[in-house]
Amino acid sequence: MEAAGVVRRRRAGPAVYELTEWGRELHPILLMLGRWGARSSRRPAGKLGVDALMIALESTFVAERSAGLRARYELRLGEERFAVEVEDGAIAVSRGAPRRPDAVIETDPATLRAVAFGDRPLAGAPVETRGDIPLAQAFFRLFARPAPAGPDAESRGR
Repeated sequence: MEAAGVVRRRRAGPAVYELTEWGRELHPILLMLGRWGARSSRRPAGKLGVDALMIALESTFVAERSAGLRARYELRLGEERFAVEVEDGAIAVSRGAPRRPDAVIETDPATLRAVAFGDRPLAGAPVETRGDIPLAQAFFRLFARPAPAGPDAESRGR
């Protein structure tokens, strides 16, 4: 994909890549695939990489839950930093720390996934929040898994 111009190496050392401008044109397609996959009745086992997790967050964002919310978050997932902006019922995720975040959320990817998707309560989870704490807590209510679809869901409905 690097040779084709879709991604470029972001830093030396462990392979970390980012989409090129041309590769970013795939973003809407990736979100549609993420929404489609999130409706599966079978959840994938194993770890979810941070980039896939960010797409999962965007794919499962519920605009109605963000009514009146305007926030800039910094997600710290180990060495990785992401800026998440929520405004006017929309979410935007980008790599790197934002300038002047309203709230900082620090945890590991597995915990973020579990809390955001309702598999684990925020209370007692290894999540550190700084800045506007109520705003940080509101972040975790912005996502929902869609109702399952596909052959397994259809057979359960009979």
